[in-house]
Order: sequence, then structure tokens, then C-alpha cells
Amino acid sequence: TWLGAVGLPAPNRQLIFLFGGPRLFPEVGASNLVAGLVVIIVVSLISTLYPAFIATRISPVAAMRTEE
Repeated sequence: TWLGAVGLPAPNRQLIFLFGGPRLFPEVGASNLVAGLVVIIVVSLISTLYPAFIATRISPVAAMRTEE
């Protein structure tokens, strides 16, 4: 890829020390993309379905009741 050939400039001295040079050369493969998409989908499903599941277990009257 273009980004892998050109590289990204390292923004600070710590990254230059860790990665051995003033430029970072990222390598993104198909497996990394698929794994990232799977993680995004799973987290999205859990974060939307869990509150909905909890909301179905509460009666509407109890949910509307306010205690101050």
C-alpha cells in the first residue's frame, strides 16, 4: 500500500525510539480488517441489545414511577 511504502512521520521521540526510526510503516492485512469489523459488530450488538433486554424486564408502570 501507499501508506506502507511512504510511512507516517513519528510524532515524538518515544515512537522514534520504540520503532527504530523517524517513520512508521503500518501493515494492515485482511485478517486485521476482518477482526476489527467483528469486534465492532459484537460490541455494537451488545451495547444495543443489553439495555433493551433490561428494559423488557421492567414493567411500564414501574419505569414511569418516580421516587424523589
